[in-house]
Amino acid sequence: MSDPSSNVRADARLKQLVLRDEQAEEDLWAFRHPDDPEGTPLTYSAIRVQIPLRYGFTISHASLLEFYRWLELKRQYDHAADTERQAMEEMAKNPDISEEDMKAAGRRIFRAAVMNKLDVKAFVAMEMVDVMKDRAQLARERLDFDKDKLSHASRSKIEAGLDALLAEIKGNPKAVELFNQLKLEVKKK
Repeated sequence: MSDPSSNVRADARLKQLVLRDEQAEEDLWAFRHPDDPEGTPLTYSAIRVQIPLRYGFTISHASLLEFYRWLELKRQYDHAADTERQAMEEMAKNPDISEEDMKAAGRRIFRAAVMNKLDVKAFVAMEMVDVMKDRAQLARERLDFDKDKLSHASRSKIEAGLDALLAEIKGNPKAVELFNQLKLEVKKK
């Protein structure tokens, strides 16, 4: 699940407001999800009346609906990220856990927190990110292997060529001396 806050348009006034002002986020959330179990959520029409009174701008009904879908995802993401952070802080207390193991556990905890809200699409998207990372790592390892293989094959051909050259110049001491210098340079690389 990608952070819903990361791609907010500049003209999305309610989203921008929520990103700047935590209290506004809590107030807007409480309109639809009152803290009091017996409280009645405001209708979207009633919220559209409250927004200009509190924040000084108007919003369309469709934009308000989209905003509340986004706000649900944002709160879910924030909760999952907070759960992951808390778990990683707790794991950091154990010196036997490597940073890599902590990060992997943190991702699993984040996924579990998302799955707790049953956001299957977000869970699948996160799994695909890991699959793509694994594929990229495998591709890097194959590339490194191919480079080593090519380097070894090139070195073998160079050494075979040098051996053939040595056989040709064996009777010439000056050429053998130059050859030995050349062979040292080739070994350095």
